[in-house]
Amino acid sequence: MDRELRTKPTEIDDTALEWFTRLRGGASAADRAAFERWVAASPSHRQAFRRVQSLWSAAESPGARVAQEESENLSAYLDAMDRTKARRKARKRGVATIIVGLAVLGGAVALERPNLFQDMRADIVSARGERRTVDLPDGSTVLLDADSALAQRFTNGERRVVLLRGGAYFSVVKAAQSFVVEASSGTVEVLGTKFDVRLSNDDTVVTVAQGRVAVTSPSMQRALVEPGQQVRFDKIGIGPVRDADLAASMSWHEGRFVFYQARFADVIGELQRYRPGRLVIASAALADSRVSGSFTLDDPDAALESLRATVSFETYSILGRLTVLR
Repeated sequence: MDRELRTKPTEIDDTALEWFTRLRGGASAADRAAFERWVAASPSHRQAFRRVQSLWSAAESPGARVAQEESENLSAYLDAMDRTKARRKARKRGVATIIVGLAVLGGAVALERPNLFQDMRADIVSARGERRTVDLPDGSTVLLDADSALAQRFTNGERRVVLLRGGAYFSVVKAAQSFVVEASSGTVEVLGTKFDVRLSNDDTVVTVAQGRVAVTSPSMQRALVEPGQQVRFDKIGIGPVRDADLAASMSWHEGRFVFYQARFADVIGELQRYRPGRLVIASAALADSRVSGSFTLDDPDAALESLRATVSFETYSILGRLTVLR
């Protein structure tokens, strides 16, 4: 069988991204020869690489412009925060470090379209501030949280999706084949049920509303989760199955976020999905502080003010794109 017929489109896209990154980083003559062979092997390879080039070109020009603006304005802003010479020099060094980091990541692409390449791998993407319901090929439905991405793998009778970013609520119709959700290299497997899957920086949270799901962590530990229960897993293993407050855990379906003794950085991460620009926490102590509360996700600025009443912090906005919390 021809290799192209056995290669999934998403695998071709992934390979195109890898070649694009390698070529921009200074490829050797051998690398370039291998790339030419890969492109010549199939028209789909050339098309995938052109898509990567097109998306990068669309983001690179505004990215360079914003990076320059951020450099100038962030330097001036931090100078104004503290006029003492020693601290001003220290902050300028910090600014230089930030700008170098942004340049390595593609300038302001990291600010305006931080998930550009990840979105290329997805079949379904929700924008910031958008909750989106989508019908899947088998008749199941998925409600995507804001700023989330999902890839479909419905081939040869298989029912499989990959949650690349964010959160999703699945309503799965019963069928002979299992329905599998891949998330952070772990899996959630069901025949027919309703459940939440949410990715965070460190782990994945699965909450079951109806039916039963089998959760397998990247380390191959397994757990069965019943209705009203919740479990977390990460690359190391899977945590204990606990009773869940379904109303709080799934309040985002209706546009609210309810949390109790949650890490401040995690709360800001959820709020970020509904707010343009980038929120940056400049204090480790602030990031690790614990907060409780409830707010509407449709008014993220009011939510920030609500958090300020609980935890004392100041906000500094730069060009409307970057907000520093300290």
